Formats: sequence, structure tokens, C-alpha cells
Amino acid sequence: MPPTIETMRIALTLDRDADLSESNDYLRSLMEAGVPREAIEVVTPLSPATQPFDALLLGGGIDVDPARYGRSLLDNGTVEVDPERDRIDFALFEQARRAGAPVLGICRGLQVVNVALGGTLVQDIPAERPSDVVHARTREEKTRLDHAVAITPETRLAELAAAPEVRVNSRHHQAIETVAPGLAISGTSPDGLPEAVESAGEDWVVAVQWHPENLAGDPVSRRLFAPGLGRGRAFPARRKHARRDVRHGPAPHPPGATGAAAAAARLERQTRHERRSARFARFAMLSAAYFTRESRQGAIRWRRRWRCGTRPRAISRPRRPRSDPA
Repeated sequence: MPPTIETMRIALTLDRDADLSESNDYLRSLMEAGVPREAIEVVTPLSPATQPFDALLLGGGIDVDPARYGRSLLDNGTVEVDPERDRIDFALFEQARRAGAPVLGICRGLQVVNVALGGTLVQDIPAERPSDVVHARTREEKTRLDHAVAITPETRLAELAAAPEVRVNSRHHQAIETVAPGLAISGTSPDGLPEAVESAGEDWVVAVQWHPENLAGDPVSRRLFAPGLGRGRAFPARRKHARRDVRHGPAPHPPGATGAAAAAARLERQTRHERRSARFARFAMLSAAYFTRESRQGAIRWRRRWRCGTRPRAISRPRRPRSDPA
């Protein structure tokens, strides 16, 4: 039986200077959702992952290295990167996708998901996409609801939000520029920037640009952790894949990794579970065809014997020996 949110092991990625006490908003949100503290492994550049996990929470933090989406670092001094954090996040995300584990991305986590699948980012919104909408509040204003997000109907986020629009806090200076293949926009800010994306396929991958962990009393934010992250667990994690070393992530996407390259990457990421299911379905189809053919041929042979006036040996009666006349 698939694990519930109360029995799942969660991998949570954070920056190297993150607060690891239970006052951390990410930990508090997960524990309020029903996850025991001992079932949450906090992964940072100073403490790599050591345990298998059932679900992945990509937390906010420092910027994603532009080299991973084929860009040079912006020269205005606003972009800060941590290569070790990137290696951990991208490796764990790839590991979760191979295992079919649900993924929730928050702020930086949304950007990691987009870049990992072939998308690009706006490195600094004020410099590259100036807008009247406030996107970068300070940490001290983390609970302030700054702007609305229009929810795309018939998406996983729409099911969790149960409303056409939600108001969110905002604490980011980067955003999605080009949405990666395989992702669908599920939320948009008033200035047109994607505020939420999710996987277009069966895997449960949901990512938001705002910080639901800071909004303790907000029902939509709570539902992202439970039942959202818990309901995304479709089948138990393949733990032998989860034990791989994650200190070295996959190579950065080449510039413009779309078309044939993106299709090849998606094919390479097809899970062993799907391939096994396809083989079993083919075997069942061939078996059914074989037994159908054999039964038809057997019926034909049976009818031919009756037409010729000879009963099959299986049901013929032995003849009585004639008695000689006295």
C-alpha cells in the first residue's frame, strides 16, 4: 500500500546557512501536515542526503546558476549562486523523477524544476522584466499578501486551491522566462509571470513561486503539504535508486535543449516501472492471441470429425464383441 503523509519519508533541501530547528517554517509546515520530525531529512551543502525518501520538497534559497540554462551571469551583482546546492537539488530531483516520487517546489524549487527540464529563467526581474507588481519583499515581511495569482482551471493546483484566484506573499527577484517542455503553467501573476507550474504527465510535480510555508493560517498553503504532497505518492519509492550518491548532479542542460534533445531526455527518464508494465501488457496480448488461435483451430478440427461421421476418440464408445451363435 502506498505510504500516506504520516508514514512518508521527506527529503527537504535548504541552503547551507538554514535554521535546522523546529522553528523553521518548512519543518513546521510538514509537521503540521502530519509528518514526524524524524521522518524529515534536511539536505544542505553541509549535510548531503543519506536516507531513502518517498517525497521531495525543494525549498527556497540562493539563485540557480545561469550556466545550467546556457546563460552568463548577470553583471549587476544581484545573482548569487552556490554550485554545491545546485548539484544536490538537481540530483535529488532527477532521483525523485526516476522513482516516481512526488515533488513540491517552493520559490527556488520552482526554478530548479523548470531548469532541470530544459527551461530558462529571468535572472533579475527589476533589470530584465520591470513591473508594477511587487515580487521581492524582505524576509521580515514574509506573511504579507502582495498580489493575486490566477489559477489555471483543471490543474492539480486548481484542485487544491478550490478557487479561481488566491493571494500570495512574494519574496523572489527571479522568475520563469521559458517554461520547460513537459510542464504546464497552473498560476500566473497580474504582470504575466508564471507563479506556479506542474507536470503535464502522471507524475505529481507541483511548484509555486511564493512561500506557502510562511502562511501558517492559509488553507491553500496547508493543502499543498497535505493532502497535496501526500496524495502525490502513487507507489512506494524504489529505494535502491534512492541510495545513490547525490553529491554530483547531472550535467547542465546544453543551451536550447529542446526538440530531439528534449525528447531523448524524456525517453531516458522513463521509469523501470513503466517499461515493466509495457512488457507485461505485450506478453498478455500475445498469450491471449495464442490461446484464442489454438481454441479456434481445435473447434475446427472437432467439427470436421463430426462432418466425416467419425466421433473423436475421446468420447467414442468401445464396441461390444459379437457372441458366436450356439
